[in-house]
Amino acid sequence: MLHRAYFGKAKSEVAAKELPGMSLRELSIILLLVLLLVLLGFFPQPILDTSHAAMSNIQQWFVNSVSTTRP
Repeated sequence: MLHRAYFGKAKSEVAAKELPGMSLRELSIILLLVLLLVLLGFFPQPILDTSHAAMSNIQQWFVNSVSTTRP
């Protein structure tokens, strides 16, 4: 309804058709991603452990750059 108010009537038959629903493949991929997201929300420690070394290096780099530029 808002689309029609802003842009007017659809100019072609393709644009006027509704989009088809999700296929089983798309739905299963989305459900898998949602499940992984929920699991990472409850159990983030494996990801944090994996990235700890890299984050420590980045943190040390920032600490060193701030301490050398401070008057």
